[in-house]
Amino acid sequence: MLRYLVIAILALPFVEIAVFVKVGAMIGVMATLLLVALSAIAGGLVLRHQGLNLGRQMQDAVRRNTLPGKTLFDAMAVSAAGFLLLVPGFVTDLVALTLLLPSVRSLLYERLSRNITVVATDGTAPRPRVIELESGDYREP
Repeated sequence: MLRYLVIAILALPFVEIAVFVKVGAMIGVMATLLLVALSAIAGGLVLRHQGLNLGRQMQDAVRRNTLPGKTLFDAMAVSAAGFLLLVPGFVTDLVALTLLLPSVRSLLYERLSRNITVVATDGTAPRPRVIELESGDYREP
């Protein structure tokens, strides 16, 4: 799995360049540059707006004494989407726009949370059970 991720990261610049060339040929250089600039501005706005909104949701979850797991995942996904919008490129913009869809985030959360166990405590750690033995009460197996 890690190998495929490394290959994807290394191939991404080449794919982005190819898409830039295709889009530039279709709509022109200036329009392509304008789209890239607008996506970067949109990324900044998404990070600002969604970040504040999800921050409030996390605070509400903590006040209700519930674990903000889904909200935390949403915050991370939206932050990743905002970052991807800031990165110049149409492929990264497509991935970012996909991450901004709540249904996609819910599906990703369900898939990823199957492998994660969240343990909540009330702040007090369980005390270990200690059995006092005399020197003659124990022998090596």
